[in-house]
Amino acid sequence: MAEKEAFLKNLSKSELKVHDYIKEKSAQSDGRFQQSMSKIGDALGISEATVHRAVRRLKKDGIIGIIPSQEKAESNHIVYYGVPDEEEQVNTIISMASDLSSSINRFQTLMEVKDQTIRTMEKERDRLIKQVEEQQTELENYKQVAEKMTQIVASYEKGMPVFSDSKIIGYTELDDGSSALIFKEK
Repeated sequence: MAEKEAFLKNLSKSELKVHDYIKEKSAQSDGRFQQSMSKIGDALGISEATVHRAVRRLKKDGIIGIIPSQEKAESNHIVYYGVPDEEEQVNTIISMASDLSSSINRFQTLMEVKDQTIRTMEKERDRLIKQVEEQQTELENYKQVAEKMTQIVASYEKGMPVFSDSKIIGYTELDDGSSALIFKEK
């Protein structure tokens, strides 16, 4: 309490008047109010310039805050925080630093999980691309076999000999019970 009294004693008479006025008006309206510097000056019987200087000092010392209005024609909102208590401020800053540190740790964890997910997805994408390439190669091979088979069937339908004994170079039994001829192309 002595710190607050000492702080208030360091204010000029005009600054103290502005402080008391803002404190009173803020208490009437949930800690903040909206009024122009000239109206504050009129209410206190001091000049607008003096009010501006007092408000700058009170803001600099952390007693009040100014929230700019959305409209240029409107006055800014003045928020009364009160005379700072050094121990309370230190505790608040330590608490804020702790909260920030926790938030940073959570953010880092989220980023690591996201990075791991991206790496997993990249591996899966690469695997799928390889699989598609293999299937495209297999499809091309099937197309070539189908084309040759189409040529053989067309030759057979025209009555042309499909195979000649001189081209057959082997014969094998397959596991499914069928037989296969191995022949040499021209």
